[in-house]
Amino acid sequence: MKMAPIEFDSDVFSCVRKDEFAILSFKEAALKISTTIGAKEELFSVLSAIEESTSVKGLMVINSEQYPGEAKRLRLFEEIIRCESNEGKKHIIAKINAMHSQIMHTMVNFDKPIVIGMHGKIESFFMGISFAAEYRIATPDTVLVRINTKLGLPPDGVFAFFLIRNLGQIKAIDLLLSKSAINASEAFDLGLLTEIVNENELQNRCLEKLKRICELPSYLISATRRLVQPELNDLNNFINRSYQDYYMNLMVMQQKSE
Repeated sequence: MKMAPIEFDSDVFSCVRKDEFAILSFKEAALKISTTIGAKEELFSVLSAIEESTSVKGLMVINSEQYPGEAKRLRLFEEIIRCESNEGKKHIIAKINAMHSQIMHTMVNFDKPIVIGMHGKIESFFMGISFAAEYRIATPDTVLVRINTKLGLPPDGVFAFFLIRNLGQIKAIDLLLSKSAINASEAFDLGLLTEIVNENELQNRCLEKLKRICELPSYLISATRRLVQPELNDLNNFINRSYQDYYMNLMVMQQKSE
């Protein structure tokens, strides 16, 4: 069977080779992965090609410099609200839920080391994805925005799961119920980031971390990743619960507006 290409470019994401590593960069239209089957399939095809390649030892992932913004997230929210039937609303939410589950399964089960680079504004789901990586490196301007909370919706299940796992329930609840953004310095102090570097150092620092990890035998890296990653059933329960609550909150909000 012919292997899918690793090098790829679209309005949603790009992927390039850099020596023994792949660099996956999300773009401003990354939200399409949540709603467009083609974009989702392209992402999984590239990730599969990276994992199967014998010449690629690790993966670097970086968020878009151009933040999609609350306006696009709000448009998706309004699309769900406009559905005349409750079944239509459930269908859109279920589609987003399935995509989030698939991405997290892929990242958690990924057999090669991952380093996440962050800059600018990021959403809670991207932060949640980052916990499947060995290292999370950010620039000083990195800010975790809280769109769900601002819209009156429950927190993203992936983010909530890993936040509780890393910080404990008491601290996690305090953060999850806050509308305030979390800047890079605060995230580092909480232990959510590995380190903070200048923008012009971000890519090189991420690649340096990958090179250091890959000095170890590949079987040791894979075994260690399996040890520290969560049970998928536990993670799935969080994701499913969050989207059930998402739907219920939408129903309550719609009733109040009528």
